[in-house]
Amino acid sequence: NAGTVAQSGASRLSFLNAAVVSNQGGAQWNLSSSDVQPLSGTGTFSNAGLFTNSGTTTHNLAISAFNNGGQVNVTAGTLQLNGASAADTGGIDVSGGATVVFLNTRTLGAGSNVTGAGAVQFTTGTVAVNGAYGIAGTGTTTVNGGTASIDTTGPSVSFANPLTVSSGTLTGADALTTSGLNWSGGTIGGTGTLTTTGATNVTGFVNLDTRPWVNAGTV
Repeated sequence: NAGTVAQSGASRLSFLNAAVVSNQGGAQWNLSSSDVQPLSGTGTFSNAGLFTNSGTTTHNLAISAFNNGGQVNVTAGTLQLNGASAADTGGIDVSGGATVVFLNTRTLGAGSNVTGAGAVQFTTGTVAVNGAYGIAGTGTTTVNGGTASIDTTGPSVSFANPLTVSSGTLTGADALTTSGLNWSGGTIGGTGTLTTTGATNVTGFVNLDTRPWVNAGTV
């Protein structure tokens, strides 16, 4: 695609036999379909342009791979990235009230950044955050399955809003500071220091693996 695609209504694009869609630089793909799996099947969507998710439907991109070297904007609703990616270099912006969910193995590589005032959920697979993670300072982050490995281009990540870990593993080498922690399950590991300020709520069976924890608030 070198132009503009408006995928709306009750629409679904099914990928068969390893089909590939390339959304080129400067092109737009506007997804507002009412279908819950608007992209599905055994194929690859490669975005070098602008991919915008909107509407109230939870969109599960149930394809083999979704590669992002451009910009993904989640302006409304929930975008579930079910396709894997070996090395994203593009940005993901999540507006307030919107959510992006990682449901497969993905590397957010050099040049990538997750931004916005919305919500990020790490739910399935291993997601390596090796670029920037600006949304930590403006939105919310939840680890509720899989593995989130925070190894950004900076030495540390600060969460302005309470971090939630209910299942899975939060790991990585970055030092992590969070203004509040809701920890009901799963493992917090890695090597950088975890510093908690504000209120920390530990409400289940949890695991601390290797990572030093400095509490400067109330547990």
